[in-house]
Amino acid sequence: ATLDRAVSFCRSTLVYGRASEHPPRVEPIEFRPLAEEVADAVRAVERGVEIVVETAPDFVVHADPGHLYRILLNLVRNAADALAAAGASTGAGANESPRIAIRAASLDAGRDAIDVSDNGPGVAPQMRAHLFEPFGATTRAGGAGLGLAIAAELARGHGGDVTLLDGPGATFRVTLPRPREAVG
Repeated sequence: ATLDRAVSFCRSTLVYGRASEHPPRVEPIEFRPLAEEVADAVRAVERGVEIVVETAPDFVVHADPGHLYRILLNLVRNAADALAAAGASTGAGANESPRIAIRAASLDAGRDAIDVSDNGPGVAPQMRAHLFEPFGATTRAGGAGLGLAIAAELARGHGGDVTLLDGPGATFRVTLPRPREAVG
């Protein structure tokens, strides 16, 4: 188990080092199929966590497809890890099953928002200050604390950002600008 953790940590560190290997090649992407692909990948590993994509079928974002996949995968994996560790704690009933929702919509005239929300316990106040720093926050045994740092770095490469929204559970919002020719 210790060796597996060490290998996982090294792999995460190498991936983090490659996070900026090329500038984003921004193109229009149908969001829903990409989000479903991420959901399927995490569902295969995290059984017992419901992952739903709640986005219009024709919604288009402007991003590098590989970078956006990595951003979403890191956010959804983090949510699944938190739910696996703590279980669902928000919502109507105490018996609610662990759930992650992926949503995307226009935020304003020049930006889109992608939200990854879970119904877990949320993020502890003491962790918030270092959430997006490399090695700054992890809730998973053997985790390297790089998922949020990588997601934020890739989003910033697009001229966007990743933030934690207040509310029940945890909601991480990725904002991405639309190219000037796509606005309007």
